[in-house]
Amino acid sequence: MQHPTEGEAYTRNANFTLDGAGYLTNPQGLYVLDSEGQTIQLQNDDFQVNSNGQILVDNAAVAQIGVSFSAQPSTLVKQDNGLFQTVDGTDLPSAYDIDNLTFSMQQGYIEGSNVDTARTMTDMLTAYRAFEANQKVLQAYDRSMDKAVNEIGRVN
Repeated sequence: MQHPTEGEAYTRNANFTLDGAGYLTNPQGLYVLDSEGQTIQLQNDDFQVNSNGQILVDNAAVAQIGVSFSAQPSTLVKQDNGLFQTVDGTDLPSAYDIDNLTFSMQQGYIEGSNVDTARTMTDMLTAYRAFEANQKVLQAYDRSMDKAVNEIGRVN
């Protein structure tokens, strides 16, 4: 992605569209870059993206979506709107240039969450109820200790 004020940024959100001038952009209007670091301009939205990231118009490759690779994702800093940048501002290497690295793209699909929302909510409620039960046990223990100190230990 080409961020207008901060240089190159990275995203996992490939929900791209064409802007009014035909440039491929993300939902925030930032330009998608090709494998050479250039913006991608198309005549219309009648194109295909193959599994290698090539953009095909009339079965002819016109560009290849830029894909970068970070061997250490902890060196990326999250920015606004799901964008990432490197800590030191350097560009990540192209995934196309790394041997034995495999990936694929599918047009018309958006990567879903790897979290089962219903299951996660159920687990959170179970943990919350366990916390409440343990809290009540501690309060009862605290009351018994208070009674032991203040009533049983009282000298008449």
